[in-house]
This record gives sequence, structure tokens and C-alpha cells, in this order.
Amino acid sequence: SELAEVNEAKQMIEHYDTTPMSGVLNVKEAIKRASLGSTLSIEELLRIVSLVEAVQANQRYIRKIRQLEIATKSLGHYYDELVNVSIVKTAIDACIDVKGLIYDEASEELSSVRKKIVINQKRVSDKMDSLLKSESSKLTDSIITIRNNRLVLPVKAEYKNSFKGIIHDQSSSRETVFIEPASCFELNNIIQELFVLEQDAIEKILAKLTLLVGEHASDLSSNFAILTNLDIIFAKARYAIQLRASQPEITKSTIDLKLARHPLIGSDVVVPNTIHFGHYHSIIITGPNTGGKTVALKLLGLLSLMVQSGMLIPVEEGSKTLIFDHIFADIGDEQSIEQSLSTFSGHISKIISILSNVNQRSLVLLDELGSGTDPKEGASLAISILDYLREKQAYTMVTTHYPELKLYAYNLDDTTNASVEFD
Repeated sequence: SELAEVNEAKQMIEHYDTTPMSGVLNVKEAIKRASLGSTLSIEELLRIVSLVEAVQANQRYIRKIRQLEIATKSLGHYYDELVNVSIVKTAIDACIDVKGLIYDEASEELSSVRKKIVINQKRVSDKMDSLLKSESSKLTDSIITIRNNRLVLPVKAEYKNSFKGIIHDQSSSRETVFIEPASCFELNNIIQELFVLEQDAIEKILAKLTLLVGEHASDLSSNFAILTNLDIIFAKARYAIQLRASQPEITKSTIDLKLARHPLIGSDVVVPNTIHFGHYHSIIITGPNTGGKTVALKLLGLLSLMVQSGMLIPVEEGSKTLIFDHIFADIGDEQSIEQSLSTFSGHISKIISILSNVNQRSLVLLDELGSGTDPKEGASLAISILDYLREKQAYTMVTTHYPELKLYAYNLDDTTNASVEFD
């Protein structure tokens, strides 16, 4: 079903466009906190708005897809389960602008407080402007500045005792002191109190909006989960288009990968391989080094894992594969100085683990089976291991340089030889 979903997403992209994921931000924690009654920040509320907008964009997208009569059999239910929680977006948009500032009209209390702040700031400013003119000889500059969130004047150090007010700061050269005039002190206190009231009014607005988010937490959480799932599906679909991948048929007993390409090798140099398991369960690959034996092993393992991860694979249409209980691989050098393992015993340790768990729904990939020891003993051991895997009816692909294994495969009905060449 996952393969069908990705294949359908691939067709949607090819015939129209990818599903819109802009604005889908991680809001899981915010939704959870809102449902528990913890007040959300302005940024978190804007993220919720972004999620609602993403839902609306996806609902428009699926309507367009259906108008174009593009198949939605596998993915349609995801879009149908999206809930447009526009009431949450409308409420937040009415209180917070896109820059994250609270509108004056967000509540009567906030509007009233901000009007008082403006009036009192104008009074302070007028007084300050008057002092700028009357006391200009005592000032280092004719500007009003802010220190400790209070309006102050830059007074020459020699006049600091004759200028009535409170010193808040001084310049690094110590030639200027920043004084809040005594005549503005009370007004500045009133403004500070109003700032506290403003923050209280904002907190009440945020708490009210959070309550609304909490009431719709279930729908918002469900929307986020659906969009996350769609994002994964469409990411797989975009990758499939990049790889020129297709959907294989899932069978009970047949692997037939037509012109399979290793997904991590550049398309300009990759050599396609057709890998077919029919009435035989074991393939023994021989040929020179750098001919592509190990790449073929990795290709079969990687494409099998991709299929079981719900990914389309880089094969020609009409390919077939099956689902494995286990995918075992012994590829590369397992030598470990730390564990005192030679290359040979390193491989054998891993193979023992594989043989302990293998069954008829297993894929076993063995690179250079039996190598690293005396060739005659290595070949005999390799044949014994293959006998056991054949007895378990596991799907097996092995690379080797041993001529004994070629002869072994030649004489058996359920095992076949394959070869590579170095161009």
C-alpha cells in the first residue's frame, strides 16, 4: 500500500505539481501545551496559523488534482481527513500581525492602555524638548536618549550637580552623564506602570487565543500528522522521479528485477543488471575483480530494503520482487585487531550469526564466501554453507573466485551461475 501511495504521488507530481508543504512547521509541542492550558507565545501562535494555511493549501491542491481527473485512490483519504480549522486562524490574525506585533484593537483593555502610553510619552517628549532648548548650554548634544527604559538627556559632567534629576548612566569618556530630569520623573513612572499593564493585557489576549487552540487541539494534531505523512510520501515520490524509479509487483516467490540500477552510482556510469530468481533460489557470481560482483550484491540488498521502506526502485516496468523477513549481508573486510579476529574468522563469526536466524523468507548476500583461508578448505566450507542455505530454502546470492563453486552450481537445479566481465 505504501508503494501504491508513492506511485500515485509520483503521478500527481508528473501531471500537475507536488503537494504544498510550505508552512508546515513542527507544532506538536505547542498543541500539547495549549491543550494543557499553558499560554503559547506569539511565535507559537503564528506557527499554528501557518499550519492552518498549509491545510487550506492542500485542500485547494486536492480539488485541482480531482478536477484534472488524476487518480487519488491511494492518497485521497489523507486529504479528506484534513480539517480546516479556519476559526483559529481568523482569531489569531485578528490579534497578531505577520511581524508578530499585537494590534491595538486586539482588546479594549490593550487599546486603552496604549492610548494612555502615547499621551504620557507625548507629555514627557514635550518637557524634554523644552529642556533641550532652555538647558542647551549644559548639554553635550541636543538629542533625547534612553537609559534603563527611561528618557534621559546627555548632560556635561561639570553640570551634573546643578542639573536637577537622576543619573542613570555615563559615557565611556566620563565627559557626559545621562540624567532623567526631575520634572519628568513622575511621568516616566506612570509610563513604566502603563508598560506593565500593557504586558498584562497582551498576556490575557495570548491566553484567550491559546484556549481556542486547545479547544481544537485534536484536529490540529491530526492535521499535522497527516501533512507529515504526506511530506514523507511526496519526498519518496520526488526521489523516485530523480532515479527514474518504478513500482515493482510484490509476489510470493519470484524476484525479477529488470535492468536494475544501483541508486548511489551516477546515471551516466551505472551498469544496469537484470536479477532473476525463478525456480532456483541461489545465484553464484564469478568473474574478475572490478567487474561488478559486489555492486550486484549490494544492489539486490539495497533495492529489497527500499521496497520494504515503501520506496519505488530504479528498475524497468514489469519488475517483480518479494518481501523478506530478514536481509542478511556479509560484505567487506571484518578483520578486527581489537577483537583479535582475522579476516577469515571475522567473516565466519558473521556467517554463524546469519545461519542461526535464516529461514525460507530470508535474503542472504555473501561476498567472497570462504575466502581468507586455504583455497581448498575455503571452497569446501563455502559448499557446506551453501548446502545449509539451500536446505533452509533461503534466497541467496554469493560472489566467489573458486572454480569448485562454479561446478557446484552447474550440477544443481536450484542454483545457477552468473558471471561479470571487466570492460
